[in-house]
This record gives sequence, C-alpha cells and structure tokens, in this order.
Amino acid sequence: MKKIGILTFFEADNYGALLQCYALRRYCMKLNNDVRVIDYRSKQMFTWKHRLKNIFVKTLQNKKFDMNRKNFFKVGNKNDYYDLLIIGSDQVWNPSIIKGDNFWLDPKIKYNRLISYAASLGKSKLDEEEKIFFSNNDFSKYNLITVREKSGHDVLKKLGINSEIVCDPTLLFYDEPNAYDEIVNQSKVVENDYVYVYSLEKSKDIDEISNMIANKYGYKIESSHPGNGNTQKCDEFFQDTDICDFLCLIKNAKIVVTNSFHGLAFSYIFRKEVYCVTHTKLGSRQTDLINTSGVKYEYDNHGQYHISNYENDEKMKEYIKKSKILLDEQI
Repeated sequence: MKKIGILTFFEADNYGALLQCYALRRYCMKLNNDVRVIDYRSKQMFTWKHRLKNIFVKTLQNKKFDMNRKNFFKVGNKNDYYDLLIIGSDQVWNPSIIKGDNFWLDPKIKYNRLISYAASLGKSKLDEEEKIFFSNNDFSKYNLITVREKSGHDVLKKLGINSEIVCDPTLLFYDEPNAYDEIVNQSKVVENDYVYVYSLEKSKDIDEISNMIANKYGYKIESSHPGNGNTQKCDEFFQDTDICDFLCLIKNAKIVVTNSFHGLAFSYIFRKEVYCVTHTKLGSRQTDLINTSGVKYEYDNHGQYHISNYENDEKMKEYIKKSKILLDEQI
C-alpha cells in the first residue's frame, strides 16, 4: 500500500474541479492505496478578499460544495510524506489562473516520486511572460509528465519539455459510469423530458440550439451553474446545485447542450446526445477531446459539434487504456 497525495484545485467551488479530483482519487485507491487530497490553497486564487467572502458571504451553494468535499474526499496535510505526489488534473498549469504562484511544488510537501496527471494549460499558445514562467520551473523533478490536451503537449514540446497525452480523470470511468452512482444518487433533482443546458459563458448559439430542441420534441429547458450565474434562456434554472445535482441533470437529460469541457466529458460517460459549442477562450479543450475520441460527430462552421452515437468509440477506449497504463505504472 502506498500513500498518494493529489494536488489540484480541491477548494474551487466548481463541478469539474471537484469531479476530476474525485475520479483521480477513486482510481488511485486501487490496491488499497491511501489516497489523500492535499489541503493546500494557491495564494493567487485564495486572496484575503476571497477568504473574507467565504466567511461572511457563504451561500447555500458554497456550503453544499463544502459538504461534497467532506463526503467524498479524504484530506491530507501538506506537511506529510507521500510515496507518490500527483499534480493535476485540471488547469493547474494555466498561467492566467495561477500567475506566479508555483503552488504545485510547495517545498513543505515531501515525496518520493512526482508526476503530473492530465495537467492542462488551458490554452494553445503562451505569451513571452508565460514562456518565462514555465522556463523558470524545474520540470526535471518529474518522473512522468502527462497533459490533458494535445495543445498543451505541443506548447511544452516547444519549451523542450517532454510529455504524454492522457485522458481527463473523469474519463477513466468511461466504461464504468456506475462509479459515479454514490454522487448521482444523492441528488433530489427529478425532472422529466428535458434538455440540460450547461453554459460557462453566454452564447447565442446555445440559446438557438436549446430552443430548436425544445420546439422539436416538446422538452423543457433546464439549466444550472456552479456560481449560480444563469447565462442562457431556460424554462427552469436550478439554484445552489452541487456536483450531485450536476451529474444527475446530465445523466437524466434527453439531450445536453454545453460549452464546458466537463459537460462534454460526462455526456460521453453517460452516452448522452450532446451539442457542444466551443468556448471562445477554452475551446481547444473540447475540440481536443472530440478529435481524440474518434466518436463520429456532425459539425457546422459556427463551432457546433453534435454527437448522438457512441458505437464507433474504439479510439476513445484505446486512448483511455493508454492513460490507465501510464498511471498504473506509477501507482
């Protein structure tokens, strides 16, 4: 049995951030490993302003995310020793988010081996300041570097950093969707015949697609957001939703419409018909997943992908198999 530490955006009140962490921890728990999520907060992301807001303006949704962390994770101390330290997944290497805070190599964290798993840069190009930021970090300490997108792999390659491309942790259970039952079954959201809209930014295309579906099939349009920010037109917006509600809404939807990477990923996992509109700033994450999966899709010039059939998913399964082999060799 090994003691494994995971360092990622554990404290972010976000569906994808928590679910990718849940999936990676669950997978690493094979062989009865003691897998803990390290309780560490980036100084750039958790300023005094953010901390005060958490104390005095904590919403019901924030409290539900706190309960998710309590129920589904085992927290470790950054002063502990770990046989294996895993950085990622999620956008832990996005310079726009972490800026100058090198939180993933805190000297207080002691470890034997260090790897990254499915780390994302969140972008396909770096400006000169961001290139310097990466060049100033010692990647030679890593026993293995894996990234989530081809775009991130290409960026690192130009900087002389070798990496492998692996799937997002949530997709490690692509053929085992019941791995998420303990989360889904805690939701009390029950709806019939609806299209679920999960949008991270306002999109006219998403409104048009969801209205087209609603008019064609008579479905209601349901939506939710990790920050309670309703960006799209809908019949019902669910306030204060957590990861349980999010997964439940996707699993039971007739059709999903999204511009979110994890909205798309869980549509794959639950084999949902999905319309994916590429995000204006983070679209490479979605297109990389779609192209890597090999699953057939329809596409138009507005950046809209339509996936309705998962029969030809051999490429996806090979992609996940390779990811598991690389991770298994480390754990």
